[in-house]
Parts: sequence; C-alpha cells; structure tokens
Amino acid sequence: MRALYFSGRQEVFFSQLKTALNSAPVLQWWKSSPLWLKRGFFFYLIDNLDEAEIDGRTLQFLIHLWEPDLTSVYRQLLSRLDLDQCRYLLAKTANGELRSLLKSREEEILSTQKNHHYGLLYHQDLPDLALTLRSEKAELIKAALFQLEKVTLKHHSEAHAPQRLRALLDTVERVYQCGLIMDAWCLLTQIYLEYQNQPSPAEPLPASRLGQRMSRLVGKTVGALLILKGELRLTDQAAQWCQQYFPALEVDQRLYPMLRLYEAILSSSQAASLLWEVLSCYEAVQQLFPEDGLPELRSLESQPGRGKKLLDLCHNLLPSSPVEAFILMELVRIMMVHSVILLSKKDRERLLLDYIGLWKWVPCRRFINNDIVNQLAHGVQPPVRQEAERILNWSQPGMPEDLLADLQKRPDIYRSGTDPIRNLALLGYLWGVLE
Repeated sequence: MRALYFSGRQEVFFSQLKTALNSAPVLQWWKSSPLWLKRGFFFYLIDNLDEAEIDGRTLQFLIHLWEPDLTSVYRQLLSRLDLDQCRYLLAKTANGELRSLLKSREEEILSTQKNHHYGLLYHQDLPDLALTLRSEKAELIKAALFQLEKVTLKHHSEAHAPQRLRALLDTVERVYQCGLIMDAWCLLTQIYLEYQNQPSPAEPLPASRLGQRMSRLVGKTVGALLILKGELRLTDQAAQWCQQYFPALEVDQRLYPMLRLYEAILSSSQAASLLWEVLSCYEAVQQLFPEDGLPELRSLESQPGRGKKLLDLCHNLLPSSPVEAFILMELVRIMMVHSVILLSKKDRERLLLDYIGLWKWVPCRRFINNDIVNQLAHGVQPPVRQEAERILNWSQPGMPEDLLADLQKRPDIYRSGTDPIRNLALLGYLWGVLE
C-alpha cells in the first residue's frame, strides 16, 4: 500500500489508509510515520470530508491519531464538523487538548446558530413530544426553522435521492403546521420543479409513495389557500392551480369532493332550499372515508346522534387535515342552524373550541367570526365564550394594524407572552390574513 504514495498516487494511498485506521498495526505504523506524511493525510481529509454523509462514529479514528504537533490541521478539520459530530467525539475522548479544540468548535457552531436566529432559537428549545397543529405556535415555528436549516445546509451525494425529497416534504409539513400556507405552497412548487427537472428519476413521481405524499400535501395546501383567499368557484380554481403547477402529479382524491361540499355549504347559508345539494355533495365525500366513518345524512329530518359522530370526526381530523375538519365543522353548523342536526350545549362548546383551534392555526376571520360565535357561544362555559369574544375583538378590521403600532411602542407586551390572542392577531396581520 505504501508504494502507492511514492508512485504519485497519494490520494489513493490516503483513501485506503483512512479505511484501515481501525487496525492496530496500521495505527502503530502511523505513530512512527513522519510528520509531513501525517499532515498530508489531514489535508486530504479536509478536502474530501463530506460532513453530510459522515456521522461521529466514522470519525472516531481522529481520537486515536491525535498528537500536539497536528493541532493546526486538527483545527482546520474540526471546522468542517457539525454539532452532532463534535458532541459525539467529545463524549469519546478524555484528552484535554483535543477536548479543548472540540469544545471551541461546539461553541462556534452554537454562536453561529444564535446569530443566525437572532439569539432566539436553540435545539434544546424543541420539546421532546411530537408536534401537531394543536402545539404552541412558537414551538411549531422553531421546529419548521430547524427542519428548513437541516434541509438547506446538508449536502447529499445525490441531489435527488429519496431521502432528500422525504426531508423536503417533512419541511413542507412543518411549515403547513405553523399556518404559513403560502410559504408551504411556494416550497411545494419549488420541490416539484426540482424533481421534474432532474435528468432521469429512478421512479416517476406520481407512482411513488413520496409522490402520493406530495399529492396529499398539495391537496391540503391548495384547499387552505383557496378558503383563506375567499375564492369563488373553488373546485374550478383548484383544478386550474393543480394543472398549472403540478401537471404530472395525481390530484388528491379528497380535494375536489371536499371543495364541492364547501361550495354547497356556502350557497345553503343563503337559501335553506339548497340543503339538498349539500346532502348530495356530502354523499360523495362520505365514499372517501372508511366505512362508518361519516354518519348518514339522507334526510333533512332531525336525527339524534348524528351531530356528535360528525363532531368526533372533525376533532380527530383537526391536527392532520385542518381544512377538511373545517369544512365538516361548517357542515355541522349549517345543519344545526337549519335544525337538521341537534347539538347539546356541550357539543356546541366543543365545536366552538375547535373553531378557536383553527383560528390559532391561521388567525383569520374565516375561522372565527360573528356568525360562528353568535350561533355557538350561548350558554357555553364563560372562559370559552370570553376567549372567542377576545378573538373577535382583536380580529376587527383595522385592529391588527393598531397592534403593529403597539409592537413598536411597547414591545414588552408581546415578549411576555401573557396575551397569546393579541400576539396571534398581530401574526395574522403580518401574514396578510387579517386586515
């Protein structure tokens, strides 16, 4: 093997040396090797280390190669490591000098993170529990930022590898959970274009499991965008967007039937005679859910139990499919208004709490407005009614703009976190969903 070095094939020699460093004879040879050869090996590592593909375990040989004369090249090499790699090596070595270098690199990474996120974001801030739409907004936004950073800073040997696409879709999911719907849409369009433009995909996107996941995310995001924008002819608009931006992707099978149902609900709020159209659209949606998932609504006569079953489904859908949950919640509310579904005081309180949950996801008047509060808040527990009324108050036209002035004059009001409704109303204004 040593002949490779002296025959001008130093890179091949160093490559083979790297794979053999777990061998005791090779380590013994290393200790007796000249310093210029050792430095040359470290310069090779600096140029060829792919930190995205190497975890701390594959770098453990660095602990055994340490010697003070190599401090300068060690410092250069450690500057290529990420936080997890540094911490792994720190846990494996007791050498004071090497630990000092590793600690310096760790502090440098943490300082960079602090500056990058204005001193507000650290990995230890993330909760141990899985996050859902019902999680705190601040935790969701932190998780989305870290996921974005993970995807954009890591370099993959294959730019279009399935694991990268999976990580990108995880990022979209996080951003969507935050309520940043337009941002999620922009990410999806960029991911789709990148994947479609690759030279030769291993598997056509529509046929792959990741393609199916992307279809579901597109359906959720398109539905949310159209409802938040207050678009007319929702189904036609959704079809146009999907064809324009995702022509090769299969449309999520639940998107169009759900939007048709919502269009019928909007029409029936003006004329009770159109409730039959709602029932027709509801039957099409019913076929998309597992058997016995949605109760029968074949007549306009009031039947006990149907409202509670629908409310259970809405509540269970809310964390994963908030737009579908919202459409079915609107169905329950309209049917209640027309006395097709009877809701107890407890049921109305539960439904109002789910509307409040939607507003906390995306603070807009579509999810909490006067009609919703007037129809559901009578007789419910005072804390729930008061929370809904506070949301109404901070969502009034012109009010969120006043909050921005408060942010400039009295920022401590928002930093304290004692008034989350006020903070979310300000977010709604900054996001463009409140005026």
